[in-house]
Amino acid sequence: MSMENHRAQHGDSSAGCVALTNMRPKVERLTMARELRVHPSVVAVNYDLSELRITLAVNNDSRVDLQVVFRLPVGFRVMNEGDLLEFWENYKPGSDWLCRVHEGGWNDLESTRDGYLSRHQPGLQEYLVVGRNECVSILSYEQPTIVYAAPLDVPQTGTARQA
Repeated sequence: MSMENHRAQHGDSSAGCVALTNMRPKVERLTMARELRVHPSVVAVNYDLSELRITLAVNNDSRVDLQVVFRLPVGFRVMNEGDLLEFWENYKPGSDWLCRVHEGGWNDLESTRDGYLSRHQPGLQEYLVVGRNECVSILSYEQPTIVYAAPLDVPQTGTARQA
């Protein structure tokens, strides 16, 4: 089906998408996340219907240094950081690795679709876990829990638990 036929049958929805793509994300660093001395790498993403567990390594080896855990997430996506360029204008490596996205992120993009019913649910929040190459966007009603699996030589901010 040509684009012209699609627009004739379904209407031109591209106008809303253009406006959204020009929107700069409004992002807030979560204070519960420790400031790290280096940019972490996402090394695993595990989901078992009740929990999403994102594993990050801070050092350049494969050692697991921390995990970010979301209970009962609504959805998540993994993308290369190069496909999320609009987020990096004010990004600070090492400190902005766990953020809440208030506006201009994946949730707003999904909200342009008529079939996205979660947009009508109060309390849904978007989070972004930023890795050196991969980034994970998460839609959830609850804040994540951070589990530090190895002692990190970094200042402590906020509350978290040591494994």
